[in-house]
Amino acid sequence: MEDIMVKYDATVRNSLGDVIQFFYGEDGMDAVWIESQKLDALKTEKTEFNKVFRCELDDEKWNPNYMLPEHVEDLETIREFGNVFDIEVQKLEADRFQVGTEIATNGDNSWLMPVNLKRLIWNAHETFKVDLRRPSDMHLMEIVEAVDKLQERRKVVPGDDAMSMEAQKNATLFFNFLLRSAFASKRVLNEYRLTREAFDWIDPISFSTALSPNLSISTGRLGATSTSHIPNHHRDPIS
Repeated sequence: MEDIMVKYDATVRNSLGDVIQFFYGEDGMDAVWIESQKLDALKTEKTEFNKVFRCELDDEKWNPNYMLPEHVEDLETIREFGNVFDIEVQKLEADRFQVGTEIATNGDNSWLMPVNLKRLIWNAHETFKVDLRRPSDMHLMEIVEAVDKLQERRKVVPGDDAMSMEAQKNATLFFNFLLRSAFASKRVLNEYRLTREAFDWIDPISFSTALSPNLSISTGRLGATSTSHIPNHHRDPIS
């Protein structure tokens, strides 16, 4: 049997150097380590979506107990901050539409993906003894910027040319949906009540399940499909 290996340029090649795949399984992820996860934004009704992800900044009665008063004032008085939050929610709505109409057309919101984000959040709660009765000390802007940086750091396809950048976008598309949904600013502040210390400790990219360069793979594993193409039909015991 010919040797097939993942190379440093992320391509899968045989012993002659012929390209078998431009990157393993279309997203570079090792299917051995993926787990069931739910894209929470997908199956929520509009009312529930707004409750989970949207802050009513224009409502005079809006006075959330999950944010520090000075951070609430920033959102109410500094329009640029409000605009950043509006853009975040618009992205989530666009994600919800795209996944529902192009990917998860059967309505299934459970998918096999790398890095169990819910477990990381739970571990952060346990490690830093997060008190769900207290407001988070994080600013919404911190969270949005941190999630943007996480998406930039997850490099699957090397190169800055147009073709590589398009391939990178496609390879990370579904995982970025998951990141934006799990770490939406209002969820971090309201649902998880993560402190800055706990949030900074969570680093999904460091738990990446990408295949290592020079790893030999079998022809059986070569047939693995992208994680974004594998719907899951088993209930995740953690979710």
